[in-house]
Amino acid sequence: MSTFTQQPTPRVCLPRALHDFVVEMAIAVHKRSIYPAGHPIMMGAVGLVYTRLAEVLQERADLSIGVAERRLIIAGVWSDADHPLLSEFAGRLSAHLVGAIRFARGVSREELDAFLDAAAQPVDEAMDPLGTRREASSDHVTLLPIAFERLGLLEGQTRAIDDGHENATWH
Repeated sequence: MSTFTQQPTPRVCLPRALHDFVVEMAIAVHKRSIYPAGHPIMMGAVGLVYTRLAEVLQERADLSIGVAERRLIIAGVWSDADHPLLSEFAGRLSAHLVGAIRFARGVSREELDAFLDAAAQPVDEAMDPLGTRREASSDHVTLLPIAFERLGLLEGQTRAIDDGHENATWH
């Protein structure tokens, strides 16, 4: 009788600077959602996120982050679905219909602050989701909407329609 043993899937870890940036960004958005505008704690949070992003962008020209319902894809690595902050942040972005975020070298503190503020706002009938607003992007922060128009049904299953991007990766 043979016994099948599954080999553990190797864990892929983000570089420390990327991990710290994404966690600090999630914390800053969470703080924005609970503290009133202008609260001093928010200014420190924005400063820390800006510093972390500047560290990341010293090594690369840009950073793209994909958004799934409760997970992020950071430099090709999926976030842990059980991480409470990252899961909440991904859920918030998903509710805003954001499919990806791209930060480019040269991003200003004001651009980052505007993104964090907008991401912290709840989606309701009075406000269009970020992913549907062109003005939500800036010169160095680009928000890409969830691409529902590329989905199709085939034999009862959902699949992406082949438009030449089936092998796209995040950098």
